[in-house]
Amino acid sequence: MTQALRKARGALAIDVLVESDHWRQDGEAAAVARQAVTEAATALSTGRAELAIVLTDDSAMRALNRAWRGVDKATNVLSFPTQHSDETPRLLGDIVLAYETIAREARSQRKPFAHHVAHLAVHGFLHLLGYDHERRTDAEAIELSAALDDALRLHEHHLRLRNERCDVRYEGAPAPVRAPRWALVRTLVMLVHAAKRAGEASGGREDAPIIVRTGESTVSVCVRTSANVSRDLLAAGERAGGDVTREDGLLVFRIPTLAELRRRERLAR
Repeated sequence: MTQALRKARGALAIDVLVESDHWRQDGEAAAVARQAVTEAATALSTGRAELAIVLTDDSAMRALNRAWRGVDKATNVLSFPTQHSDETPRLLGDIVLAYETIAREARSQRKPFAHHVAHLAVHGFLHLLGYDHERRTDAEAIELSAALDDALRLHEHHLRLRNERCDVRYEGAPAPVRAPRWALVRTLVMLVHAAKRAGEASGGREDAPIIVRTGESTVSVCVRTSANVSRDLLAAGERAGGDVTREDGLLVFRIPTLAELRRRERLAR
């Protein structure tokens, strides 16, 4: 265990509540969820805080989803942030995970159950911190390099690819952009994942699997991979205010620079 992770475990208090026997049959799931959230907190320097991870089933999740969101069906994860908490340590809220839905998705996506649990636990944790992929009006000025650094750190929770090398090469100074932070970081996490998969497939021969190119009006994040543009990646890129395409063996996420957006706004006045 790294010194940073030991420090984070001291700073972030996590209660894991097992409310379904399904989870008790999987001895490592609770530990996986706890570790994934702890590492995400380390990456984002969350500081002293408390939260709960509730491991439940589809029936209870459906009731929660119906009561709080008006959606009468189960979902994989819900987050319930604590509103206006001035306490120290901060009370962040609850992350609720539904066993059957997560198990079905893991089988459908052909990924280990533990990997999917870790991914969704971090997803829920980011929502507690205010990263909301459903909001379109929370765009802010962000240094793309800082967002990419966040994405690289957040991908460390991926159990199989966590140690896979992922170099970044910048061609030109990375320009700031304006985007909803969660959508931008989510898009970059997916590109980091594609880069690590490509690096794994090449046996580590790729020196710079991610290339960031700054042009006159856009910044492009490029990954050399045989992977196609998934619907999730396409949607995340659109939420971030950019677009994802496949060009000459590359996945390319292209987003306007902050300077370009301001130029467009001046012309529109």
